[in-house]
Amino acid sequence: MNDFAASNGITIKTDDDGDVRLHLGAGFNSLDGYDYLGHADIEALREFFLAEADERLGRWRVPGHPNWVCFATPNAYEVVVFNEDEPQYGTQLLSRGADTWPYYRAAADAYFDAHPEPKPWHDAGPAEVWDVDLPTGGMRAVTVYSARHEEPITVFRDACTQVEIETDDPDIRDARRIFPEVQS
Repeated sequence: MNDFAASNGITIKTDDDGDVRLHLGAGFNSLDGYDYLGHADIEALREFFLAEADERLGRWRVPGHPNWVCFATPNAYEVVVFNEDEPQYGTQLLSRGADTWPYYRAAADAYFDAHPEPKPWHDAGPAEVWDVDLPTGGMRAVTVYSARHEEPITVFRDACTQVEIETDDPDIRDARRIFPEVQS
C-alpha cells in the first residue's frame, strides 16, 4: 500500500521503508515539525490501518456501510457476510441471488456488483486461440505471456495487428476459445 486517500481528503503515503507521511491537499506533510496529531489526522490513520488490515485479512467493506464486511470464498459465486456491529447474529454464506435477510442480501449484492462473476476467458492459458468480441470489432487472438508487466501475465495478442489486451480487460464483451477445442 503506497498511497491511501482517507474519506476526509488526507492522503497517507508510505515509502519503501514503511515510513508514513500525512499529506493534505497541497502536499503538506502534517507530521513534519509537529509533536501532535489533529483529529482529522487520527481519523485518516484509523482508516489507513483498517484498510491495511482488511487487505491482509481478505475483507471487503460495503461502501457507505463499513460495519458490513464480506469475505471472498474459493467459489466466485459465494461470499461470507458479517455485520461487525451485531456479531451475535454470526455470518451468512450467500450465493449470487440467494434469498436471505435484506441487510445481508444488500451487502452480498454490493460485493457481487464490485466483483463481477468471472468469465471463461479470464482463465485463458498460453498457446490458445480465441475469438474475442470487443466494442471496436472482433479479434482472432493467441494467448501469450506478456513481458510488458512486472511479472509475465497471459494476454490476448491479435494475430494480425499484434495488439495486446489483458484477458480480464473490461471492454471484452465475449470470447470463445477455438483452439484447443473445448471438451464437453
